[in-house]
Amino acid sequence: MEEFLSFDTKAKLYHLGVELYSLGAGTRQFFMRDRFHTTLEKISQQTNVTSDSIGVGVPIFNIKGQVVTAISMASITVRMDPERCREIARIIQSEIAAVDPPPN
Repeated sequence: MEEFLSFDTKAKLYHLGVELYSLGAGTRQFFMRDRFHTTLEKISQQTNVTSDSIGVGVPIFNIKGQVVTAISMASITVRMDPERCREIARIIQSEIAAVDPPPN
């Protein structure tokens, strides 16, 4: 698993491994941001989320059920209590569901 993803416990950051890059290099490339640009704009308008901060993320699956990317929103903590985080997650999930899944 470490060849695909590692976690730095001190910095609390994930890092992509070399195997993940190798897999990506062998696939047909397209830009997720371009594909979901309108989706991101809709989510931003509905949530007013555009720094003590907090974020909410939702994975995007391809037609094989594999996670290929994600959409996340972040804001200052005072604007995103736990209920607001759940609301934002529901909005993101709804907008993602309205777009055909990526092929790979």
